[in-house]
Amino acid sequence: MSSEIITLQCPKCGSTLNVDRKEMRFGLEFSCSHCGTTSVLIVENHLHMCREGDRVCAKCGCLGGASARYCQCGAALISTCQVCRMEFVVAHGICDFCGWPNGLDPGSAEGLRLRVERALKKAESREPNWISFIDEISAAYAYLGNDGSRVTELLLDLVRRSSEENSYDLKATFAIQRLGADAVRAVPKLAEIAMSKWENDPHCSSNCMGAIKFIASDVRDARQRKDFESVGKKLVDFLDKKGPISITDAAHQIVFASTCGAIAALGLLEFACAIAVRECRKGMADGCLGFRSLEAIGKPAVPTLTGFTKGLFRDRWMDQCARSSLFLIEKMAESDASLRHLEL
Repeated sequence: MSSEIITLQCPKCGSTLNVDRKEMRFGLEFSCSHCGTTSVLIVENHLHMCREGDRVCAKCGCLGGASARYCQCGAALISTCQVCRMEFVVAHGICDFCGWPNGLDPGSAEGLRLRVERALKKAESREPNWISFIDEISAAYAYLGNDGSRVTELLLDLVRRSSEENSYDLKATFAIQRLGADAVRAVPKLAEIAMSKWENDPHCSSNCMGAIKFIASDVRDARQRKDFESVGKKLVDFLDKKGPISITDAAHQIVFASTCGAIAALGLLEFACAIAVRECRKGMADGCLGFRSLEAIGKPAVPTLTGFTKGLFRDRWMDQCARSSLFLIEKMAESDASLRHLEL
């Protein structure tokens, strides 16, 4: 098969030297370095000079005016970006405003991978939009690939720096829960953050404990369960060092209860139940905290609660609290089952 080499000459000055090329959806755009004229290679491989604002049809290659929205062949000359929704010339390969590839579906596998890459670059910039980052990662977590560890570290650092004025911890910990193997590796660091935030930011601490419980509850690997036990022991020691619990505000009661739930999920159910029962025995004045802790443990705490209803402590108030906790656990289990069914 023979081939013909065609010399491309600037349609204005005729120069063939030092021509810069830029790939477009319709073919190629040329800029003459001699006279600066911009031209396009279109119909029948001819170079046509572009006036400012001219639009080239990506279907037939004909030139349209600066205000034209459709070519005479019927094809659109304007494209709407699927990410930022801004309009730009259809012949361009990427959006003029946000750089998203023209025609790429953000929900496709390739689109999701690109969203992860762009979100990471933005998160590591000087002025990251963390809400946008978390939303993007949450939508594309199944396509993280080797970027999973980078995403996890960014989310953990975001939780560490969270405050009442800048509270990203709930969304960040929820995103971490969905990171699979990277979420499992994040459990020890989540525990460290939760303990450090206990006093000054109990809401963040509680969110970390909730994430630990969620992640640990779904792990069945024996080796990983063994590693989890060491984290659980640190949390048990942490509660013991607190000494007699005198928690009066609701926020610290929630974080105490969620810590018991995390300890149980990490494989130390007996320790978690023992801590909760210790609080239950304080009676009507302070015992509610213990029952809240058993509720946080969930279904594994049912045998302990049943002991109260069978008169183990011969206390009517404890019996009523235990029955109320059993009812709540049953309702939470039904709700969790419904949510899992919807996810499937």
